[in-house]
Amino acid sequence: MKKERHTLVHVILAGIIMLLLGNITLKILHQKENFIPKVKTHISTVLQIATADINVDANIMNELGADEIEFIEIISNIEDDLKVIKFPDSCEEYNTTRKIADYISRNK
Repeated sequence: MKKERHTLVHVILAGIIMLLLGNITLKILHQKENFIPKVKTHISTVLQIATADINVDANIMNELGADEIEFIEIISNIEDDLKVIKFPDSCEEYNTTRKIADYISRNK
């Protein structure tokens, strides 16, 4: 009986830990998704295209047509609006809405 109770406690604790980790993962995913509409709005404003026309995985310069100055303006506006830690000088790795939203969720 004592061994069964001991095992039951471990099973319950493991369940609680899995639940907590699941909630943390959901919270992180939820935070990231919250930034996508804001990033799309900034892209839309600078490039004067509808947010509905912005694919989250489209390259902002190559596929959406931003030039270097427009891209810098988008990043600068996002930094100012969302109070994000400064993006690295080489933003080539943050060239889509999704990648920018990921960066914000990790650095806000």
